[in-house]
Amino acid sequence: MTSPFDTSPFDAEDLRVLDELRDLHTALDPMPPGLVECAQFAVDLDEGFDIARIERTEELAVTRGESARQITFECGDDVALMVQLQVHDDGHVRIDGWLTPPGSELELRTATSTTPVDTSPQGRFVIDDAAPGLVQFVVRTAGATVATPAIVL
Repeated sequence: MTSPFDTSPFDAEDLRVLDELRDLHTALDPMPPGLVECAQFAVDLDEGFDIARIERTEELAVTRGESARQITFECGDDVALMVQLQVHDDGHVRIDGWLTPPGSELELRTATSTTPVDTSPQGRFVIDDAAPGLVQFVVRTAGATVATPAIVL
């Protein structure tokens, strides 16, 4: 009988059993497509930043078969971002949003680009034709850089 403290390497039978377990788990609960890319995207910012948390999300009623949802992000008492996402029939997304504190810089970040977003003096903004896919919002205030969790448009 092998001791539970045996540190010898696995033998061929151990490796066969581990391969079968891996195959079983892969068949029963496969990794979602794009999971690795999503995780890499979510943490791939070039500088120090704080992470906002999702405070609230809700589905909204719209017309003509389009879908919409509203998400509120917060980071401490200083930064709040609310976005309303409306998916058009062609798949593109209209983003209406409000940002506090007003005067903060806002960027929409995708896997391939970072786009500055114009905000009004009150913190209101509109992105009329965003492509569907994984995005993050990055907020730059006088005291911090805050990134939202990655979301799928």
